[in-house]
Amino acid sequence: APPTSELTRAFRRLGARLRSEGWWERDLGQEATWLAIWALLLVSGMALAHQSGWLSGLAVLPLTLAFVSGAWLGHDYDHGVDSVCRGMRLFAPLAIGISPSWWSDKHNKHHALTNQMGADPDLAMPPLFLWPPH
Repeated sequence: APPTSELTRAFRRLGARLRSEGWWERDLGQEATWLAIWALLLVSGMALAHQSGWLSGLAVLPLTLAFVSGAWLGHDYDHGVDSVCRGMRLFAPLAIGISPSWWSDKHNKHHALTNQMGADPDLAMPPLFLWPPH
């Protein structure tokens, strides 16, 4: 095996320090709060969508926030390594309304080709973006 580089040693020291400071300790209260906020946004958006007239248009805001927060929460569960995360692996695709295989494929491509124009699926989302960023 090749010798361990100084960069690798520095990264290992940083990881050890962050673990000792408790950065990866699960805060169940905070997690329950995030999930409750997501659920509240989703339910309020669905309730507004069922209103008549212009009130139904207001559903866009809470539903957008619910989908974005659901994707981020799910992303964190997808990267987690404990039993809670393993149990929540399907949260992201179900919270944002896509299939688990589509989420997994898109997510893996994004991490393999992060921010590469024409390759990262998070940067190429037609028809949402009608022109390429420069």
